[in-house]
Amino acid sequence: CELIGIDTNTTPAIGMIDTVLCDGNCIIIQNDTLCSDGNYTINIPSNQGCDSLVFVDLTVLESESVIAMPNILSCGQTVILDGTNSTNIADQGATLTFEWTGVSIIGPTNDTVAEVDEPGDYCLKVTHEKDGVICESQTCVTVIEDNIIPSTPEFIGSMLVCEGNSETYTITNYDSLNTTSFTWTTPNGETFTQVNPLEIVVFWDNQLGGDLCVIANNACGSSAPYCLNIETGVAPTDPILNALTEICEGGNVQIDVTNPQPNATYNWTTSTGIIQTPDPTLILADLPSSETICVEMVNNCGASNQTCIDISVNPLPLIPDIIGGETACLNFV
Repeated sequence: CELIGIDTNTTPAIGMIDTVLCDGNCIIIQNDTLCSDGNYTINIPSNQGCDSLVFVDLTVLESESVIAMPNILSCGQTVILDGTNSTNIADQGATLTFEWTGVSIIGPTNDTVAEVDEPGDYCLKVTHEKDGVICESQTCVTVIEDNIIPSTPEFIGSMLVCEGNSETYTITNYDSLNTTSFTWTTPNGETFTQVNPLEIVVFWDNQLGGDLCVIANNACGSSAPYCLNIETGVAPTDPILNALTEICEGGNVQIDVTNPQPNATYNWTTSTGIIQTPDPTLILADLPSSETICVEMVNNCGASNQTCIDISVNPLPLIPDIIGGETACLNFV
């Protein structure tokens, strides 16, 4: 506090005191302590029995610096530092200034708010000045950056597809807190349609196959990819058959498909019904008569046309009869 003394041994007088203080300080006039803005009249008795009057015009300058807790800084974003709760009205005849300092300020540095784009410590100094009295206050905050990239998402969908067909793929597990978008990559540039943020439909227009992948993104970067290896198939071509077309009665016949297809099954049509085999070979034993054998190849992408082969069954020769005498002479014809 500032102490102001008055000579009480003098004749009565009227005094004027005009002073400026920083908030938190006071002046003491005789026995009176003054700490707030205002005009005061103080009666001071003298030793001679005559009182003196002192008129005091006291100005108290506030200079409080207050910064609200800043938001977390996301990658590629900015944060507003809010100092509007600081002293923001200048006293009459006074000058009030603001000064921001810190790592990377891209907005104004001389206002109650500032915009920053890097993590670190930022400070606001408030200066209130009048008649040569300078009152200052400074406070600081730390801006924290959230630089977490998303975790790897997962999706489901068919891994065995057919050329010319479209298939749907859906993300089922992802980092919802840190993900802002997804990027899909088809193995050979196949086109796809975005149904919604979590689902696409891919048109498989070739037989190449490969990895279908997705990554999760945010402003800080991208996750590791999650991929499914896609195998592309086509409907089987018509089978080509190879077999003996003539056999003897009671014999066996082996019929082979000479152009087998991967992952196909074979539906054989015989006189006794349909026989399904996983292999491109059919063996029929003890055929009683001639017949036509047909086969179609089937896989996940469709079925071929039937191909048929005729198998002729020839009867066995008759046992010949021998006619003649029952005895014979040596060297006799």
